[in-house]
Amino acid sequence: MILLVILQESLPLQNPTDGWRANYGVWIRAALVSGIVAHSVVVQAKYQIEDVNLSPRQLALLFACVTMGYTAASIAIAAFVVFPIPFMTITMTPIFFLLLVGSFCAIVGERVFRDILAHRLQLHRFFMGVSVQTLMSLIYPVYQVLFNAAVDTSYELPAILLLPVIKLIMKNLAYLSMTHLEDMVPENIVFTVEFFNAMYLATSMQRASSTITVATIMAIDFTQAGMALYGAETVATHSEILGETLATLFTSECIVLTEYLESVIPIFYASFMLIMVHLPSAQYHTELAGITPETVSSTVQAVFLYALLEFVSFAVLAVLTRRMCGLRALYHLAFVLETQMPLIQFKMLGWMLLTLAYRVEHFGTCAYPKTWRFENPLTLWLSQMSRRLQCK
Repeated sequence: MILLVILQESLPLQNPTDGWRANYGVWIRAALVSGIVAHSVVVQAKYQIEDVNLSPRQLALLFACVTMGYTAASIAIAAFVVFPIPFMTITMTPIFFLLLVGSFCAIVGERVFRDILAHRLQLHRFFMGVSVQTLMSLIYPVYQVLFNAAVDTSYELPAILLLPVIKLIMKNLAYLSMTHLEDMVPENIVFTVEFFNAMYLATSMQRASSTITVATIMAIDFTQAGMALYGAETVATHSEILGETLATLFTSECIVLTEYLESVIPIFYASFMLIMVHLPSAQYHTELAGITPETVSSTVQAVFLYALLEFVSFAVLAVLTRRMCGLRALYHLAFVLETQMPLIQFKMLGWMLLTLAYRVEHFGTCAYPKTWRFENPLTLWLSQMSRRLQCK
């Protein structure tokens, strides 16, 4: 999983001013991300909707169809409308889902597709869950822009305090879409909402200039973990019936998965930055602006420190869970990772590629790099067509 992310970043990106024809690196990146995300969505559907059971051959065919269709549509828009495509992650989402649903219907056949449509409630909740995930891919980048604007100002601390609020809202929305599958709620919330929160928390840690802000980030995170652990201990103390025992298991699973993810993501992100600054594409990554091979070590120190504290927190949690609730946290973690391995792997891979691969200037605005202004796509298209006619 990590190797694939690094291999993708090893593919060189070209200057956006060279036009869509020269920027083959962008199209390879877009094709890979669209295929992985499509595969992840279908794997989630297999767990949540009856009669969704695609063979490996069908999954490979779906991957190929979505990849080629999405890339072709993106190139067409870039050629006839504007390049770079403004906010490509957002603007291309409707086309992506149209291609995904159309390819899925063609591959499984009309009869199977009708059987799937019969499960209306499951479909409704699945689409709600996918919508929440799509919403997160929009909200968190917007938050990052807000936080970057607040860095080195008096609004830096209030901006960081928005992150727990966003996480709470997203967790409740994600839970509503999974109420019929309680066994999968911890995995769904942790490896979606908690992933985005941990990734952007690490990014904020990198960008934060105030020691108070960094300390606040850590204090908030540890307070949330402590409150959750206290809740698990309270349930365990008064557990007299089976339902309360199951509630203890449910709470402990959420805590263990969250602490595991929060200790892994900062290490991955900091290591990613250490490698990325030595690659040619680093000049186009917005989160690496102003960071060089000489300064990257000092930049990621806070992130590695945060990762170390999270790892210590995870170890302490494992000990306390054993003493207070009689549960072995590592066994619990291994059980979840093993039984839901395909779902977790492809979801994590999709999120990593999406959050890291699209932090480049080619997917930001429709203006050329370093200018950062939004130009009317229609105006750009008319000017491009005018130049073509003049050349003819």
